[in-house]
Amino acid sequence: MPGLYALSSWEALPLKSSRVKACANGYSLSITAHLVYTNPHEEPVEVAGCEAAVGSRRVTFQVQNRHRAQDCC
Repeated sequence: MPGLYALSSWEALPLKSSRVKACANGYSLSITAHLVYTNPHEEPVEVAGCEAAVGSRRVTFQVQNRHRAQDCC
């Protein structure tokens, strides 16, 4: 199921709010999504990825450490 999950338990974290901005220009499309999740637990949770459903397709994201992500840009 799409969403954000805690790495230790694979429990889904509740989505608190979402905002989507889209811009289409000819054949180009830009989409920015801002998703805010809440942690119902007292202790911090570690998140390793996220999965989103886009129509009949699933898009999976992996969280990388900051240094590795900066090397890509």
